[in-house]
Amino acid sequence: MTTGTINVNPTSNTTYTVTGTDASGCVSTGTVQVKVSTCNGINEFENENSSLLVYPNPNNGEFTIRAQGDLSLTVINELGQIDRTLFLSGANDYKISVTDLTKGIYFITGRKDNVQVN
Repeated sequence: MTTGTINVNPTSNTTYTVTGTDASGCVSTGTVQVKVSTCNGINEFENENSSLLVYPNPNNGEFTIRAQGDLSLTVINELGQIDRTLFLSGANDYKISVTDLTKGIYFITGRKDNVQVN
């Protein structure tokens, strides 16, 4: 390829070698290995201490959280930024759908009866 950016999507560990030439004709070569994790996701998560259910997992940025009682939760992105705060109560049947998340890793944390829920 002769473009400034090359997109790759390997399905197994792959080593790429790139050779570039600058305007002065200087040539340099670099090598990078892209390691691919074979993780296909995990089953739905249920925390026995809080009776918290998160599904489906993996998902495409939309998932449901269900609890057995009132619960305040915070969705935090991989940079530690709060994305949103959720409240599960009898008014929403202790169930809430989370949508419109950008691709990435998220953590769910909260408190129920002064007990930390992660």
